[in-house]
Amino acid sequence: MIKRPYRLREVAYAAGLTPGTLSSWFARGHVIMSPQKGDYETSGSGHQRLFSFYRAVHIATMAELARLGIFPALYTSQLAFSFSDLGTPERPPAELFPTGRTWLVIRCIDGKLEGAVENVFTGAEIDLFRDRRRRIATSVIVLDMNQLVARVRSRLPKENI
Repeated sequence: MIKRPYRLREVAYAAGLTPGTLSSWFARGHVIMSPQKGDYETSGSGHQRLFSFYRAVHIATMAELARLGIFPALYTSQLAFSFSDLGTPERPPAELFPTGRTWLVIRCIDGKLEGAVENVFTGAEIDLFRDRRRRIATSVIVLDMNQLVARVRSRLPKENI
């Protein structure tokens, strides 16, 4: 079954944004469309942007980071990209790990924010302030992607999920 792409207003609602805010992010070049993932813009009069589920999750992640005070939107876009567009053998892009929790962990290391998608299990010991290379962060922001993806899915049209 081929899923129809989502409209701008549907994605804005799923991300908790106004359509105007999302449009301004595009006007400033903060959101990059990926035709390979199913995003595209129609041409002609009344053209519109149409989004894949990947991009809907990407935009919702950007919005969450912006609500936490990470700006500009271009920077939040780069951090969100690590979840929405990059996968691993265990986790396809914009999807959750099959077991445990999926966290997007943003660490400030040497004055620079770096995002990493991590698989976290209940009861497991985790040192949020150390990345995989054992570098120590001065601060950490954690997004529970299980909750964020569930919220996006619940707000997008049901016939398409």
